[in-house]
Amino acid sequence: MTLVEPEIAGDPMSNQRWVRTSLRGLSQKLNHRACPTTIGRLLRANGLGLRGHRRRLSQKSHADRDTQFRYIKDQRKKFARSGNPRVSIDAKKRELIGPFRNPGQKWTRTPVDVNSHDFPDQAEARVIPY
Repeated sequence: MTLVEPEIAGDPMSNQRWVRTSLRGLSQKLNHRACPTTIGRLLRANGLGLRGHRRRLSQKSHADRDTQFRYIKDQRKKFARSGNPRVSIDAKKRELIGPFRNPGQKWTRTPVDVNSHDFPDQAEARVIPY
């Protein structure tokens, strides 16, 4: 573990720890003295494991949530009756910054708690990556 210790990061506010580098990357840093499978076994033996986010933090429903969906439904019906096409376009991808779910996994002792829903008003910031 002393060779892997420089690659272990953590949250200073909690006991959560994770490995910043992939198993293959760790194997390369160790000059291939251990294969990625062996490194994975050693990490598991020391209490680390692949964990995804756990959706546990929930907030109250937004007051306008149902109103928004009813409006969209009414607009779709209106366009369908008129014969106009219905197209949904996401022109620019926006990323919310905060405790939101992200795909993927990382090596950690416990999963990271994230919000159960990704409401923009609960984000710390919004970023357009491109």
